[in-house]
Amino acid sequence: MSNCTQTVYSLIETYLNMGWIQLATIFTKNMTAKEKDLVPGVNAELLVMLGGIRKYLVNHIYTCCTRDYSEIKYFAFGSDNITSDYDLTLVGKKSPTVVWKMFTMFLKQYNNILPYAFDTNLYCSGIYSPEKALNIPHREDIDENIFVLTSKTKADITVQMEFALLKLMESGFTNYEWAPFKKYEAGVLRHKKIVDRIFKEKKRMHKKKYEKVYTDDTIDKITEYYLTVLYAKKINKILYETGHTDDLFLYACISQYFAIESYYTPATVNVIVMNIQGKQKVPIQNDEYIIATLENLADFRMHLTHEQTFNASVLLKYSKYVYRILYCLGKATRRRVLQQHASQIKKDILPLRKTGNTEGLNAALLMYTSSMKVEKYIQKVTDFVCSELERK
Repeated sequence: MSNCTQTVYSLIETYLNMGWIQLATIFTKNMTAKEKDLVPGVNAELLVMLGGIRKYLVNHIYTCCTRDYSEIKYFAFGSDNITSDYDLTLVGKKSPTVVWKMFTMFLKQYNNILPYAFDTNLYCSGIYSPEKALNIPHREDIDENIFVLTSKTKADITVQMEFALLKLMESGFTNYEWAPFKKYEAGVLRHKKIVDRIFKEKKRMHKKKYEKVYTDDTIDKITEYYLTVLYAKKINKILYETGHTDDLFLYACISQYFAIESYYTPATVNVIVMNIQGKQKVPIQNDEYIIATLENLADFRMHLTHEQTFNASVLLKYSKYVYRILYCLGKATRRRVLQQHASQIKKDILPLRKTGNTEGLNAALLMYTSSMKVEKYIQKVTDFVCSELERK
């Protein structure tokens, strides 16, 4: 990959053109590869250097796009592992407009999209700025800078449960006779028709504009960003202008549905992003823990299904989902054994993700048994979750 005749500038260009996800994947494989299989040059020092460039460029674009929007702030949540993504959530009434400006500015300047080049995703829903916001019942202030949306009605829970089950269905889950799915099936299928229809309509519009410039995959991403921004604007109209909350959670779920690598529901954002990652204390209902369980099960299934190889490194990489599933299940069911299981994973396994070192990895804690194929492992975890939720 790299060689001694390349300049630093050409090396950087080579690696950035590869895309962050591919680089991180190669780095993870190098951690356990035999010497003959190592990809030279892809090491921790490279990722640290490129990670700094990534932060600099994204922050530079943010600065350029917020010159006329001084009220906009951004927050970076998530892991600080060197292989992790670098995601920003922008808050403020005009945050959707700024997200769209940032996305299109990077696209024009580098002929690439942020999710691919830097594994960087921009969000404008999920958390919100209290500046000039109305005092609606769903508003839960975290501090003077941000607030989140919390469920207040049965309808709020229902639409989020339907979107969580929609994500599970999209992950390849087919047990439509499972009682919780059966209960919400009509709503799941209705929402699926809605999101498919609006995506098809907007993609047609963007394809007409960009088909001679960008690939079909890039047009897909342009369309997704357009839609997450469009529905975030609808949310902000409610939060900052009208206060009419009837469709608030529907718009929130649709906006988050189209956001790249995002949770679909405010409930899961509150549980995982705010409380687990952000160490906040957003009040969570039992049903919201179930919603978060279903979304993380769906993410677990989707990510593992797309892995080309299945080894200890992959098991460690996605251990965070097993932890989150067990944590949420334990909270939802109030079963102490599940809570203890989650705590053990947090203590013994999650710290290993920072180094990628799989020595001493207790795979049994992740419900994995030796030589298990990935399909069987996915099914084992899925069956476990379904069984626990049926017991509730």
